[in-house]
Amino acid sequence: MPDDLVLERWFDAGADAVWSHLTDVTRLDEWLGHPLESAPAVGGVMSIDHGGGYICTSVIENCDTEQRSLIVSWSFPDEPQTRVSVQVASMGSCAQSRLTLRHAGLGDLRDEYAHGWATHLAYFEASLGGLPLDLAEFWSVHAALAASVTEVRAGDAG
Repeated sequence: MPDDLVLERWFDAGADAVWSHLTDVTRLDEWLGHPLESAPAVGGVMSIDHGGGYICTSVIENCDTEQRSLIVSWSFPDEPQTRVSVQVASMGSCAQSRLTLRHAGLGDLRDEYAHGWATHLAYFEASLGGLPLDLAEFWSVHAALAASVTEVRAGDAG
């Protein structure tokens, strides 16, 4: 759907390691934001401070460890509620995996979120590799990534 954002990221780490890192609440402040409240179970509420008191509240709708699949609501106070789903899959080798993130229902916020999620996934990769980046530098990294990316949508290419 045109209102949905889909990002795929490949990692030189096994799917189990990526899934474990993704769902480890103690690692969230290395790549997503500072957890204020976290109940990591289906129906549980998570509140993440993304800096300066800008808080996203999510409800865990589904968390399937066997399928390595997570679905959460996504709600900032000044935005409509949306939904984020993440799937982690093995890529032919036990040492490689693919993470697919779908953020549904973004509407006009889709392009804005594309660079934000790309930046969070860069932070995730650094954290996964044991070298977390400083979240205080998030917006500088975000600006650099946004300046270096040109998106081509279906129908735009000549």
